[in-house]
Amino acid sequence: GSSLRELQPWQDDDIPDVNPTLSLDDVNGGWDSHSMFQANRDKFNVKSTYNEDLPEYTTKLPDPGSEGYEERQKFAQKHAEEIEQSEGYQNRIAKELGDSDEESQFSAVHSS
Repeated sequence: GSSLRELQPWQDDDIPDVNPTLSLDDVNGGWDSHSMFQANRDKFNVKSTYNEDLPEYTTKLPDPGSEGYEERQKFAQKHAEEIEQSEGYQNRIAKELGDSDEESQFSAVHSS
């Protein structure tokens, strides 16, 4: 036998019925995470370890008034401009935007 269980869709009794003719653009972004976590605590005794700051995926930015912030910002801006002005970056952008022909996009031989 399989140890997998059939998943059940999320259902919150506090959310009013949604008009099925609405597009995704009309929806306010989905469920409120706090109400989902509260429902999981109440119904299933499951406590979430979710952290809105996502420390596993991002680095917290320093406060704009902190020591050295302005210098780091200037340093980052300078390097970003250098990258964006480089030929390789410009070529990748042109390919993404379709500003080059098919031959130059897919050719094994690149002219400079």
